[in-house]
Amino acid sequence: MQEFKDPVVENIRDSLRYDTFSHRQDIRESLWGRNRIISDAVRKEIQTSEDVKILCEKLKCKSKITREDLSALKQALFYDDRNIAVFFSIEGTLHALIRELSGHKAMHQLEAACCCCNLALGDPKFTLRLTKAATPYLAAHLDGLSTVTVDVCVWAVGNLASGGDACWQILHDQGVLDKLLRLLHTSDEMLTSTLVYALTHYVSAGLDAMPPEVLAKVATETHQLLELQPASYWLLFLLSFPSASSGILVGNHLVSRCCQLLVDLAASGSSVDQQLSRVTALLRIVGNLVAGADGTGAMELLSSQATSAFKSLLAVSCPHVRKECVWLLANVWCHPNEAVRQVCSMRGFVDQELQEQLNTCGEIIQCS
Repeated sequence: MQEFKDPVVENIRDSLRYDTFSHRQDIRESLWGRNRIISDAVRKEIQTSEDVKILCEKLKCKSKITREDLSALKQALFYDDRNIAVFFSIEGTLHALIRELSGHKAMHQLEAACCCCNLALGDPKFTLRLTKAATPYLAAHLDGLSTVTVDVCVWAVGNLASGGDACWQILHDQGVLDKLLRLLHTSDEMLTSTLVYALTHYVSAGLDAMPPEVLAKVATETHQLLELQPASYWLLFLLSFPSASSGILVGNHLVSRCCQLLVDLAASGSSVDQQLSRVTALLRIVGNLVAGADGTGAMELLSSQATSAFKSLLAVSCPHVRKECVWLLANVWCHPNEAVRQVCSMRGFVDQELQEQLNTCGEIIQCS
């Protein structure tokens, strides 16, 4: 029998879907825009395609190009993706930009690195061309003494890493990962957030290609960021998947540390909607780590005082958070390790109040 659909209800659903889609697009464009480098004078007149062509021609002549020209080109590449296509359509422009990036004028190096950062967010075919040409020089600048230039080059590396498998492989072959990890311990604190951004994109792009020993090294070098840099939550989430890195995270008590952060967030009184990204990442990290076959992560969770946080999260209005929380609890309650299930049962991990909340959420966990 054909299902009857109320046209009024369907119209409301379509409207809500469109509003949700538009909201997500706005957020995506906002986040994407943050990955570009612009100067303080963002309200200057936007450069047209013809202006970009003139700037590119000047760039090809070393004696004519000025820092102001490079700054104008940088902004033009930020404002319109079509200007990126114009840049790459002019023969010799990329070579000229690399000349400035590898030259002796520090301010020209900085502006050229900013241009690379913005160019890296163009079409993947352009990103690959840029990666091949610029990576050796960006990698060299990562060893430099100018914090500002290093910061921009790290940012550019993060953008390049998102350009595809070929781009990631070039960065990996140039030893960029080791330089990023070294900077975590030797650089100014102002670089930390940029390094987390670059490492997150680097690991995301190469997660399947990175050898176990490399994943273990990244986990060893980055787990301490958990309490220092909330942006690192998603990096650690990626590392919670492979056994080589998840074992390192469990060994460094990331389960109890994440649970403590969840308890703190629940006790802070701030809206979950305001902390949605952080709460989601923490729940997914813990959910992945407690699912380990040896049961170490699950046992650590059972020894923590996180039950109150889970009760608070199951009571929020956001269905997404409730679903993530139920999934995490299911990974413990239905763990394949019999010892974990016994401890879970003896300690009353899911008490009556928590069970009622699970039922209210419409998700009843059943062990087969």
